[in-house]
Amino acid sequence: MSSGLLAGWRVTVFGSSTLAEGTEGWDLAEATGAALARAGAAVANGGYGGAMAAVSRGVRSASGHVTGVTLDGFRDRTPNAWLSERVHTDTLLERLTVLFQADGFIALEGSVGTLTELFLAWNHAVLEHESPRPLVCLGMAWPGFLAALQSLRLVDDPALLALITWAKDPDEAVRALAEARSRSVPR
Repeated sequence: MSSGLLAGWRVTVFGSSTLAEGTEGWDLAEATGAALARAGAAVANGGYGGAMAAVSRGVRSASGHVTGVTLDGFRDRTPNAWLSERVHTDTLLERLTVLFQADGFIALEGSVGTLTELFLAWNHAVLEHESPRPLVCLGMAWPGFLAALQSLRLVDDPALLALITWAKDPDEAVRALAEARSRSVPR
């Protein structure tokens, strides 16, 4: 992936806190962090373990900058060792506010927290009208999930579905963000 495609951009990555090292999901998350760093993006995530640690490790392995946004409510969790910096928040809403200070988003596979973040980013894209921040769902579970939303008629508006890009691999996700960047109006 060419260096500089996302220079000056901050990309927030969402994903499972329970993802185990050595799994296919971990490898994907780590490769995502490295691809974003090579493209010049600053990366933000929730700062703890699982996908957040894997993404952070990938960013740092490619000499990038990663910010972990931690939460007072998670007293039993330890920030991961690969963070460049940590922003600590008192509430979930504060945490989300910091995470959403981004130019684009990638959602890896996850659970309730990841889905919350995905739907919030999707809602932001709806409200941003002519210049929505890009939202990329990365991984093989997303096509089935999006198809289920459509088939259950929970989301059946093609314009809403068009606000999400699906990518199979990290380089494809970076290209999708870069393409969206080239079309976007500066904020």
